Amino acid sequence: MIVRANKGLTVLLLAALWGAAGCGPPKPTHFDESAAADIHSLAILPMRSASEGMGAFASGMTLVHLMDTALPQLTVTEAPTLWRLSAQPTVMTFGSAVAAGEEIGVDAVLIGSAEYVPPGDEGDRAMATVTVQILSVQTGQLVYENTATAMDKNIPNVFTKAIAESLTAFETHLRNVRKQ
Repeated sequence: MIVRANKGLTVLLLAALWGAAGCGPPKPTHFDESAAADIHSLAILPMRSASEGMGAFASGMTLVHLMDTALPQLTVTEAPTLWRLSAQPTVMTFGSAVAAGEEIGVDAVLIGSAEYVPPGDEGDRAMATVTVQILSVQTGQLVYENTATAMDKNIPNVFTKAIAESLTAFETHLRNVRKQ
């Protein structure tokens, strides 16, 4: 009887670890699907990060990812270079992000955070955690939020994986509601 209980506990622990390790697409913490359907233009604003340079790196990788996925009826742009280099706030609040979206002229803005943990020893994998937040410029409300963590041996791959996982539900929804 104790052996069965331990096997059951082991199975539950393995399932929990599998889910925590990112072996399935993460469920968004917030997703207003009807508001997402109204987004036809999206600006990628700088992400925040405690790791120097990683926020800008993740923002650029997010832009490339969304442009490569070519979502139907969605124009993706980054914040104009002059805007990024001006004295804009280093930490984007919802209010400053929405104001930037109004200035850029888009339906929504993507902000968020990116954290990077380098590999410990040779052969270890690096880890990246990316949180994306998509805000409606019209309403100022959060439309989508999701966090994903990925591991890989090189920096671009670890961010590519985390970004793709964090945006999976948003991308799938847009493809489904905008079937051509």
